[in-house]
Amino acid sequence: MAPPYDPLRSPFDAPLLTLDLALDLARPLTFGRVAGHSLATATRGAFDRALLTTACAALPDVSCPRDGAPCARPDACVIPWLHKPAAAAQRRTHPSPAVLHAAPTDDPRRVALSVALFGRHAVDAVENVLAALHLAAAWGVRDDEGAVRFALRGDVRDARTLAERAASLRDEAPPGARWSLEFVDPCAAEAPKLAALAGNAAHDLVQWDLHDRGDDEALGKRGCDALADLARAAAQAAWGAVEVTIETLSADTWGPRRSRSNAGRFALEGFRGTVRLEGAVREALPWIVPWTLRGLGGRTAWGMGVVRLTWSAP
Repeated sequence: MAPPYDPLRSPFDAPLLTLDLALDLARPLTFGRVAGHSLATATRGAFDRALLTTACAALPDVSCPRDGAPCARPDACVIPWLHKPAAAAQRRTHPSPAVLHAAPTDDPRRVALSVALFGRHAVDAVENVLAALHLAAAWGVRDDEGAVRFALRGDVRDARTLAERAASLRDEAPPGARWSLEFVDPCAAEAPKLAALAGNAAHDLVQWDLHDRGDDEALGKRGCDALADLARAAAQAAWGAVEVTIETLSADTWGPRRSRSNAGRFALEGFRGTVRLEGAVREALPWIVPWTLRGLGGRTAWGMGVVRLTWSAP
């Protein structure tokens, strides 16, 4: 008999795979002329378009219905798990567990791409993810001037769980280490209320883990919410023991972005900057490490909320 679900432990032992890749571009990318268009949104858009094409191509004798017809192989298709996964029992739609973070490098023709796959279904679909990226390379990523093809390089994989990554950081950093949390891209939140953001991130992590494990059907919405609320409270308590000593956060925006779903626009805005951390940072690491892979705040599927955690010797 499996042990009962523990919202303060189970999500950190869930399957997780990260890939470090590089995109070698046919020419440097240019952004800035189109509001809401950036390296992050362009990369995610290219991946999503390719994923919707390659998913059915991976299944024999199946073509993806484009007219709203039911999926012919919902038991085998990765789309329900990688593209806006809907959890009926929880009455919510989750962000994609395939998280892409694209970053410029010193070479204008190269982009660093990190991919994080959260949970069993996403990790099992790693070859589908790579197939989509290779097709996106052939189609190109769209900047202000048009489509730019690229070659996909490298494939450095790391299968450590969140718990193992947090433990590794604790072992690496000496006692008295100075910790910094940098919001590299805008964190989509009305104000930098970090304790609330920490709680929301923990709540969402548990909800996704329950859905990925298939436990949500038996628990129902109330059961899932109760477990996720325990994680929210624990994360907020852990963050409450962390002291923010220096805060250099400022409002930032990528401008409005078109929404196909409602024929309107939504804002890509939030804050960015750096905070210095003291106090019980080591104890809070299990709750902070997911931010470095999933992002923090809203619109993380579009590359917002990228967080970098670093330490320096005392």
